Amino acid sequence: MDLQLIPSADAYKLLPISVIGMLWLQIHFENSHWDLLAKGMAVVDADSSQALCADALASGLRVGQLERIKSSHY
Repeated sequence: MDLQLIPSADAYKLLPISVIGMLWLQIHFENSHWDLLAKGMAVVDADSSQALCADALASGLRVGQLERIKSSHY
């Protein structure tokens, strides 16, 4: 696994798992975001996470995306 997308409220946290994942993120984000990316604190909205995931997969990265748990109210 190179990148993990973790649901957080109405967005997804980006978590680099491998060096390749971190390098790929550095290519796609500005230098000012690298610290947040390295710490797994960067957050993207749901639409952006889907586009980012598709791009990463097309680049050959292994991406994990946890599903949101939907609660039902009784």
